[in-house]
Amino acid sequence: MVSPDYPIVDRTPEITDSTNLTTKVKKLAKFLGADLVGVAKLDRKWVYEIVQKTHFSTEDPVTKRVVFKKVDMPMETEKEFIIPETFQTAVVMVIRENRLMIQSSPSLGNFTAANHGYSKLGYCSVSLAEFIRAMGYRAIPCVNDTALSVPLAIDAGLGELGRHGLLITKNYGPCVRICKVLTDMPLIPDKPKELGVNRFCQVCKKCANRCPSQAISKGEMTWEGPAEGNNPGILKWYINSLQCLEYWIKIGSSCSTCKAVCPFTKGEEPLIHDFVRGAIKSVPLLNSFWIFMDDLFGYGKKRKPITVWDAILL
Repeated sequence: MVSPDYPIVDRTPEITDSTNLTTKVKKLAKFLGADLVGVAKLDRKWVYEIVQKTHFSTEDPVTKRVVFKKVDMPMETEKEFIIPETFQTAVVMVIRENRLMIQSSPSLGNFTAANHGYSKLGYCSVSLAEFIRAMGYRAIPCVNDTALSVPLAIDAGLGELGRHGLLITKNYGPCVRICKVLTDMPLIPDKPKELGVNRFCQVCKKCANRCPSQAISKGEMTWEGPAEGNNPGILKWYINSLQCLEYWIKIGSSCSTCKAVCPFTKGEEPLIHDFVRGAIKSVPLLNSFWIFMDDLFGYGKKRKPITVWDAILL
């Protein structure tokens, strides 16, 4: 969030045409390093009600409410993070992670890939927010804070929700990280896209079967989840976030096994993968066959960390 003392450019916007602004913002996001970018209408149900400022501290948590008010600038008070009422859109950016390193999970390799992705998220979100401010508008850069990333990415047409609770994109599957910039710039929202993910996940269950903590549901979608950290009210597969976190603590690192085994984690090449993605979208009756072929060709098997490091660094 932006404090009242934040050194912000304050000028009258010279460009007000939504089509022009949307094109410029998307091009700059790609220039900054985003692999995918879309614009979502800022649905307030995806904005956190309360955020915690001291989540890495052993002391009592410092929490503040996130509220929308009729103010000119985003600001922080003693008890609130205030977002102006004029903020209507979110620019959502996706950074792909190194697929080989993710497929060595759980290991130092996937931990490195994840944190490298987070570093790029910080750079992309802050840089794009500064660009928007320089254009005469207001902006709030966000990574995992302020609002839920996955729903906004879905609204921005960047992918669909998988059984493992992650965004599944067309070309990179769930092997991505997400950031966003909330803004009052008058941008044109994109529309959600159908990739056939929901139907595929109903029969696949690879992530659930291979999850080391058994935190991913193998059953049907529900309206609420099993853990305290779940946010009820959406029909989906809920993740037992506490079991997942406990496993991370146990191994002393992050785990990306669900990403590694997901059949959508393929990359853009070769072209046969693009053909299969099209078939998943258009011919769901073949989904079981594609899962069989995924196993037959050995996709989803854990890569040896030493082999991955040699491939990356040599």
